[in-house]
Amino acid sequence: MARKAKENPEVKKPTIETPQKPKEQASQQKQAETKVAKPKVEAPLDPMVEQAMKLNPHMKSMWITSRGFVHQATAPEYLRKDAKFYVNKYYKQ
Repeated sequence: MARKAKENPEVKKPTIETPQKPKEQASQQKQAETKVAKPKVEAPLDPMVEQAMKLNPHMKSMWITSRGFVHQATAPEYLRKDAKFYVNKYYKQ
């Protein structure tokens, strides 16, 4: 007859526990992250850029080159090599 091996109470099997945050705590962190907004600090625009925006109130966004040329937002890259993208603050529908 074979003997049954008794489990030693001193030897415990290792348990793997992963720390998990409760759902409420995770959602509160997300809300806190979204509430923190960077303050809006708008640098004054170049007068040439300002003028280009005033002259094109029908364009919602545009590319303006360093020489003052205005291109649509969908303009190909070869036309707007040194241009910067602007959202027109004078846009009217």
